[in-house]
Amino acid sequence: MIQNNMLGVPGSFTTDYTFEFSGGFFTTTTGNVVVQVTNFGAVGAYIDFTVNGTYTDSSGNHTFTSTGHVIRDL
Repeated sequence: MIQNNMLGVPGSFTTDYTFEFSGGFFTTTTGNVVVQVTNFGAVGAYIDFTVNGTYTDSSGNHTFTSTGHVIRDL
């Protein structure tokens, strides 16, 4: 997942994202998702987020839902 969050703050984002996963990927061009960042910790602390929405690929339309709890390294 890449989410351009230059301010480094919690919030809702609907642009500047790329998601890659086993079996595919989508970007702002092919996806319509909301990335909700609920916690944006300092380097070494956690970033918490959810992603909900839809995307389209060569096999049709799909629903995408995920949650993340990752350690920030940059």
